[in-house]
Amino acid sequence: MVNARGRIPALVLGALVLLATACAQGGEEEAPAPAGDQVPAVADSVIEVQVQASLDADPRLDRDDVRVQAHSVEQEVTLVGTVPTRLEMSIARANAQSVLGVKRVLIDSLVVESEMRGRESTTENVPGAAPDTAAGTTP
Repeated sequence: MVNARGRIPALVLGALVLLATACAQGGEEEAPAPAGDQVPAVADSVIEVQVQASLDADPRLDRDDVRVQAHSVEQEVTLVGTVPTRLEMSIARANAQSVLGVKRVLIDSLVVESEMRGRESTTENVPGAAPDTAAGTTP
């Protein structure tokens, strides 16, 4: 292994380094990191708890104004409830998406209160609009 000059050839040295590294790892292979659309398998019940904890812990989401629950089926989280504005909706969605195991976050069931108030006020001022029977108003 030692050449005429008393040196170890680079090829042999490289092989020794690789062998030493493999031995130091104990021969265990690391699982490849999830790539692209691959998401580690996490139970839906665990995802729900972790998403809810993430929402509750975020100081940007006021617990009095943001009322959101997370439901997970096959690693797809549906956020259900009400938020004051689209900003809180985006924050809630980002929190849910950041949880390990979540493939997709659906926000169709989130109600943005500021938009609902805007719709109510515009229908009150539109001639011929249906009266708001829930509020007990009549034309």
